[in-house]
Amino acid sequence: TGDQGGQLYVRGGTPIQNKILLDGMTIYTPFHSIGFFSIFETELIKSADIYTGGFDAQFGGRISSIMDIKYRDGNSKKFSGKVSASPFMGKLVLEGPIGKQKEGPGGVSYIFSAKQSLIDLSSKTLYPKINEERDEATNEIITAGGMPFNFTDLYGKITFKGDGRSKVSTFGFHNRDSVNFGIADLDWQSSGGGMNFLLVPSSSPIVIKGHVNGSQYKTTFNEVASPLRTSLIGGFDLGFDFTYFLAN
Repeated sequence: TGDQGGQLYVRGGTPIQNKILLDGMTIYTPFHSIGFFSIFETELIKSADIYTGGFDAQFGGRISSIMDIKYRDGNSKKFSGKVSASPFMGKLVLEGPIGKQKEGPGGVSYIFSAKQSLIDLSSKTLYPKINEERDEATNEIITAGGMPFNFTDLYGKITFKGDGRSKVSTFGFHNRDSVNFGIADLDWQSSGGGMNFLLVPSSSPIVIKGHVNGSQYKTTFNEVASPLRTSLIGGFDLGFDFTYFLAN
């Protein structure tokens, strides 16, 4: 519904009653402008947990559902990547170790993904008559045909792993959509970043997990003969989990 893509309705609730998380960061809109593509990169997804009830207070104030998506770490042993393209979108995924590789489970790795829509370019050939405007008197083309949609997705993560199970990850994302109707331009973008860590002391029965992250979402509407309109929402989250293992 609307220009900003699809919506999620869970158990009869409204879309704003759902909470969508990416590595703990709040995602305020998971869809791109035409609704066919999400902001998530399927090549990177490690887990996706969906709670439609019974979730506790750690997720904050939502009453319909929680969608908790986590991306995997980069490969710490070898370089790899993927490049793909279609008439609608181009995609790049890269991952690998940073610095000198060593034996054992430890090491530093990165993973990076980028998506760019090609709809505004390919649609001029595939759908040349859509949105085409001609002068009624001369029949000359005023506005070329094609679809006015454009989007970009970027995500990156660096992970530091110790010799045990301890690790620290820093990550960030940026998503941008724009729709140009000629007489009106609609633009929205979201971005965020944060850090997660897991500490597993070798001589202690306590496991410590923690995170700090933040994200924001901004829309801009620029219409001919009207003042520029903007809207912005953002938030951050800080949390720690302690697990104590009893003897035996």
